[in-house]
Amino acid sequence: MCPGRRCWGLGSLLLLLLLLGQNLGFLLEIPQDAVTGTVGQSVLLPVSYRCNSTPCFPLSIRWIFGHTSQVIIACTVHNCSLDDGGAPKNCSTTCFPHPAHWGRVVLFPENASLLLRDLWLSDSGVYTVSLQHQRQSRNITLTVLEQPVPTDPTSKGRNLGFLLEIPQDAVTGTVGQSVLLPVSYRCNSTPCFPVAIQWLFSHPIERIIACTVQNCSLGDGGAPKNCSTNCYSYRTHWGRVELFPENASLLLRDLRLSDSGVYTVSFLQNQRQIRHITLTVLEQPVPTEPTREGTSQPAGRIATRIPCCILRGCYCFILLLLQLLFHLCWLRGSRGEACGCCWGEGSQRAGAARAGAQ
Repeated sequence: MCPGRRCWGLGSLLLLLLLLGQNLGFLLEIPQDAVTGTVGQSVLLPVSYRCNSTPCFPLSIRWIFGHTSQVIIACTVHNCSLDDGGAPKNCSTTCFPHPAHWGRVVLFPENASLLLRDLWLSDSGVYTVSLQHQRQSRNITLTVLEQPVPTDPTSKGRNLGFLLEIPQDAVTGTVGQSVLLPVSYRCNSTPCFPVAIQWLFSHPIERIIACTVQNCSLGDGGAPKNCSTNCYSYRTHWGRVELFPENASLLLRDLRLSDSGVYTVSFLQNQRQIRHITLTVLEQPVPTEPTREGTSQPAGRIATRIPCCILRGCYCFILLLLQLLFHLCWLRGSRGEACGCCWGEGSQRAGAARAGAQ
């Protein structure tokens, strides 16, 4: 007779394979686990995910603010296509931002990154991105700083009361993701609207987007808000760029390796100031898994050589076989017969039978 507790191992193994199969070929990463922003500006909380060998759509994505455990935005991503590396593209999505964040948050379904606009000091804290169906989550800490206090230029300066700054002069992105080139400007003592803002890519020199910002109101620190704008993006970047008139930051989507280079933001007309930001675009990271010898090899290599349908068929066949063995074992145990799954006990009985026969 095979006691149920001995055959329970097969059931546990089956459950373990089911749980492991849920995340087979799924990779979730964050390029930065700490991000800094400035009051009134925008910031991007960067995330990337890939599906290599199992279907993962529809996919439920939630961003949570850890200080209050408040759901900022919840999205369902579906109908994505995958490139050769498993990165989603051309996704459709349904999103529900929390009322406290209406108009301030944007989620990019192709990588799950979160854009947070019009930052407040109270936005500082830990943000958690959760992919519910895959049961994976990551944390990013955001620190929001006060607007820097401008120093008065000398009498030789032409831009009295106008301050243009870049929090970072070097930014890193990943192919297929989005990146924010951060800028901030303030008008303190002189009217500066309308203002013409232009972004250039200097490798080679080409115009990316040109905007005229007008009718802005100014906050206590001179930061523009509630602006109206008229923008024109050039053909090479149609659908891939967005300028935020309140701070002149540039959002660049669907990154390519050719996007690496120096970007220049230029304020024309009365201000005539420019700043430069260097963008480095990296390849999608290759997931690694340990081998028996303790080394590592690309986890996606098998998935790229063997069609996903074959892998899924083999996986289902193994699960069905284990389930069949488990049921046979359970039936024999309930009838009081020797259980085929208890190989050790069966071998002992067979040996005793042969000894008695001799």
